[in-house]
Amino acid sequence: DLWATNGYEVVKILTEHGASAEKICINHIDVDLKMDYMKDLLNKGVYIEFDNFGKEFYADRRHKSVLKGLFARDIERVRAIKELIDCGFLSKMLLSNDVCLKTCIHHYGGWGYDHVITNIIPMMQDEGITDEQIQTLMIGNPAVFLDDGRD
Repeated sequence: DLWATNGYEVVKILTEHGASAEKICINHIDVDLKMDYMKDLLNKGVYIEFDNFGKEFYADRRHKSVLKGLFARDIERVRAIKELIDCGFLSKMLLSNDVCLKTCIHHYGGWGYDHVITNIIPMMQDEGITDEQIQTLMIGNPAVFLDDGRD
């Protein structure tokens, strides 16, 4: 369920089995923007990933699929990122767009794989996120998260 808050359980299980919190990333955090939930996870030292950019739709809850409800809008996601930056969490966020549906691709009317670069970064700038902060989100944070410590 994309609207669940099972990140707590995931972090607990993984850390109890020896995983380092700084190598855990809770994805799909931005389907429904629960700021207290995000801050709680970030305070545990894990990363969170905003990866639903471009998905601004309602999926009828009567269907028994994974998609059952209202997704946050991109501007709301960007404003949540700005709030988390202002709270000191810049170094613990990752960004992407999960192009998992045919309708997400340009050919079928979607935003496409370039949506974050083409549309979200300018939106972030308009909302007061600096170029340096964007560099951290787009390049610095993924490099740190993916670094396995080997040369």
